[in-house]
Amino acid sequence: MKFKSDYETLSEEEQLSVYQSLAKPTDKLILSYAMSDNEGKGLRPSVYIERLKKIFPDLKLESDIMTHIRADMDKVSTPESTLQALIEAKRVLKDTDKSDPFGTP
Repeated sequence: MKFKSDYETLSEEEQLSVYQSLAKPTDKLILSYAMSDNEGKGLRPSVYIERLKKIFPDLKLESDIMTHIRADMDKVSTPESTLQALIEAKRVLKDTDKSDPFGTP
């Protein structure tokens, strides 16, 4: 009897998890993946993205990076707007009793 390696077992478990996740949606499925690691080094998309592109050649791929950057750039384009954005964020945190990400009282 041949036993599977830990790598083979983990790979099969990952494939099952991906299959289960892809099989559940009924209307829309949005997939995302990191484009860089914590050090800013570029990452390649998961092999599953490539497999899905082969199965669904008309699959629509979009990037939301510029959308988020444009929305945030207006907040920090000048010293005054940056200060205003920080004040508003601080006020929201205080009003919602959430912890302060800036570590100030």
